[in-house]
Amino acid sequence: MRKHRLVFFQIMLLLFFSACSTIPRNTAQRDTGDFSLLPSGGQLYLWADINESRVLLDNVSFEGMQLNQASAILDRTNTATAVFFGKTETEDAANQGAVYFLNLRGSFPSFQAGFSFTFSRDWKRNQSITGNSFWQSQGMRISLAMNSNLALVSAGDPFLMLPANSRIPAVRVPDGFDEFRQGSVVSGWIPDNELVNKFLSDLSLPIQIPAEAFFFKAKKPDAFGESLQGGAELTDLWELEFLIRTPTANQSQGLLMLFSIARPFIMSFSVSSEKQSLMDFIPALFANQPSRDGADLMLKSASFTTGELALLFNIISVYSNQQ
Repeated sequence: MRKHRLVFFQIMLLLFFSACSTIPRNTAQRDTGDFSLLPSGGQLYLWADINESRVLLDNVSFEGMQLNQASAILDRTNTATAVFFGKTETEDAANQGAVYFLNLRGSFPSFQAGFSFTFSRDWKRNQSITGNSFWQSQGMRISLAMNSNLALVSAGDPFLMLPANSRIPAVRVPDGFDEFRQGSVVSGWIPDNELVNKFLSDLSLPIQIPAEAFFFKAKKPDAFGESLQGGAELTDLWELEFLIRTPTANQSQGLLMLFSIARPFIMSFSVSSEKQSLMDFIPALFANQPSRDGADLMLKSASFTTGELALLFNIISVYSNQQ
């Protein structure tokens, strides 16, 4: 019996050290900011305060999986950053076609995770070509590496997405984004202006945007002066805000005039009683007259309930995967 206990203790120690060493120490040392471990070249970058946005995220689908199914890890996550890639970019990337890369920051039971993964049929321990190890679920197309306060999540080898282990440099956070995202629970930017214009063209909207930067965020509405829609509680309401940075102040002035001309046409779109398509959300997205500050143009949506905003995010996710 004593011998068996000794063997079991040795196995537990082995699992503990193998689980806690999935992310090397030098990677954690490079984690100097929310986006410091994300590579450049993505089509969309996101940041989320998991605690504040949890009620919203629990209603959102990601890669065909409801995020509330990942409640065990979300419960221990404080913030998350993510980059999403288009099909062309990821087909050329040496990462098994990974279309996303997430960094989760919080307090993770790496020993418990390693112990659970070891005895799970769904997860297999793989070796990265960088020499590091990670856990992978082929069925869910999710790969995971973690230590006590950082988790790397991807569809392929997560270590190949780290800037230090690839030919891709770390992403540069656009000027003004950190200031813009203050007060938000979810925020991000789209680096490629052509994607925004293609999106508007696909919706048959007569607007093309000459943007140098396109920021967006979801936030709670201000407590004062907010009219509750349909009896919804204030805590169940969300707003979207957008910032479009044009090359010059004259261009932002011209874009403001274009929005003013196009708004009556946009607001005339018929909306179904149960929003099921992206077109149903267009009038709400352009509900307020834009404002400008120099070369920046700001837009603010109408209020959405948690269910409506989650549905909008899901519809946009499906649209993006089809591009």
